[in-house]
Amino acid sequence: MKITILSDVPVSPNLSDGKDTCAFVQLAKRAGGEPYLAYRRGSAKHGPDGAFVMQRTSDGVRTWSDPLTIFDRTHLAPPESVVCGGIAVVDETLVAAVKSLEMLSLDVYVFGEEAESFPHYVSLLLSGDSGETWTEPRRIDISPFGGARTGVATNPFVLPNGSLCLPLEVQLDCGPQATAAVVTPDLGNTFSHPHLLVGDETGQLCLCDARVTQLHDQSFLMHLWTFTCDGEQTMEVHQSRSTDGLHWTPALPTGIHGQISAPLEVSPGFIIAVCNHREPPEGNQLWWSGDGGETWNDQPIQMWDVTEGRMLGTPSARRSAVSISAVWDSLPSFSFGSPGMLLLDDGAVLLTYYATIDGIIHVRACQFRLS
Repeated sequence: MKITILSDVPVSPNLSDGKDTCAFVQLAKRAGGEPYLAYRRGSAKHGPDGAFVMQRTSDGVRTWSDPLTIFDRTHLAPPESVVCGGIAVVDETLVAAVKSLEMLSLDVYVFGEEAESFPHYVSLLLSGDSGETWTEPRRIDISPFGGARTGVATNPFVLPNGSLCLPLEVQLDCGPQATAAVVTPDLGNTFSHPHLLVGDETGQLCLCDARVTQLHDQSFLMHLWTFTCDGEQTMEVHQSRSTDGLHWTPALPTGIHGQISAPLEVSPGFIIAVCNHREPPEGNQLWWSGDGGETWNDQPIQMWDVTEGRMLGTPSARRSAVSISAVWDSLPSFSFGSPGMLLLDDGAVLLTYYATIDGIIHVRACQFRLS
């Protein structure tokens, strides 16, 4: 497979103005219309002053709008800081899901033990004017799984019955992180009880940071960052399948080496996946499958390369298994991540991610073609 890089540009304005850290980007697109991206903005990736913002494009992804605010409660006392969020389009309505917490102490790591006692929230917001204005947050009951380790790690998606599924990252009673969901049939007026989608109830593997794509046959494919509960050792990316979006097969290894992996079907049966890889050669790597995701190639394409500080689009020089451990403590040191992709109307692929240049963590967008 050959990759032709068409463009790779910074989107968030902080690369030029030097203000804030922009990371954890998510991507959505209106059918036949413009792409939207949303991300967390704050003084640091996991700091006490996170807001959720979005940008949009209407000229073929050449330029992006100024950021529009989705959720910002950093002015409150104490501030309510966004941890992460997701975005989706339902007909003509933009939908955002946001995880936040009240920062009762401003110098606490949001994934540390002390922050577990802070109030935690998951909220749904709607916009009917392409992100110009948003409704007040509609709180979702996350108490069945506890609040501290419940988060919004991926985008909502529409089920075959028209309801909206909001995936949640949760912690099981037996220890591991898992992927659950709540469902709303009426865009947030009512929510189902949270239920488990994919999790290892033997207590061995964490299956989290899900990325879900819908295939041509209307079924769903989910990729999951997988690491051991004991020792937090990253494993191969695992994947699960569903015909209705609510009942999923047991997660199985893919052979893809990395953490967050975002799959996208570009033609019937041909699926690509972009995945963070944090062992040499560090960067985002592109994998592909010609049999609907049953098997994946064993020689990925190096996309964003940390050493070069640019998009390559060439076969990876070498490949190593991923050996990251102590995941929760390692998160602040990650200099790139959260890739996502969608297929543009002209057949090109849009890839968004965050990266670091000159010490500034910012959001980027790359267009490329496959041949």
